[in-house]
Amino acid sequence: MIVSHDLRMIFLKSKKTAGTSLELSLSSFCGPLDVITPVTLEDEALRSGPGPRNYVRVLNAVRRARPDGVRLPDKNIDFFNHMPARMVRDYVGARLWKRYLKVAFVRNPWDLEVSRYFFKFPGTTADPAAFRTWLSDEIRERGTEWDIISLDDALALDFVGRYETLEADFHRLLRELGVKGPPPQLGRAKVAQRPAAARDYRAFYDDRTRDQVAQLWSKEIKAFGYEF
Repeated sequence: MIVSHDLRMIFLKSKKTAGTSLELSLSSFCGPLDVITPVTLEDEALRSGPGPRNYVRVLNAVRRARPDGVRLPDKNIDFFNHMPARMVRDYVGARLWKRYLKVAFVRNPWDLEVSRYFFKFPGTTADPAAFRTWLSDEIRERGTEWDIISLDDALALDFVGRYETLEADFHRLLRELGVKGPPPQLGRAKVAQRPAAARDYRAFYDDRTRDQVAQLWSKEIKAFGYEF
């Protein structure tokens, strides 16, 4: 995630929405005082702009370090990847939170779950039955992205981009932020090897699993008008 004082923007990073690609591109516009949280070593290699900075809030905390020397954040006290809006607001303060543009990208939940499956199991075949078994078991163990993009159960965003119109919405965001010049190319970080046969997410669902996703993601579906 990013807190950019130069851009007056807070980028809330949801999962499986090209968030790392967006983050890497947006970081190229960040200044020396901006907060940029670390991503994986593999993804850091794709970054052309400033790297992780200013995310450590308590200097004397005990931290693990990666091979490149980057101190990993303590999720109890530091800024970190996929941080919920409530924590970001508490860390930056209500005044700054109110003044800065809160940004996130969202995605059709049914398509997102198929994407999550192929990211978790790279190289697997397009087997709808296997997907449905995984989903029915896995979906009971977690929530959604709602806590990342909401405060007090209400949407916390000033700008919503959509994965379905990623490039156009990224360029729209840059215009709203007042970024001059040609937009940078949006990278391709964390791209799952999703088979061509899996492009139509609807083919992976039956009525039961379709309704499971509808129930789990009901707040996002209502907020953004997604349909199966």
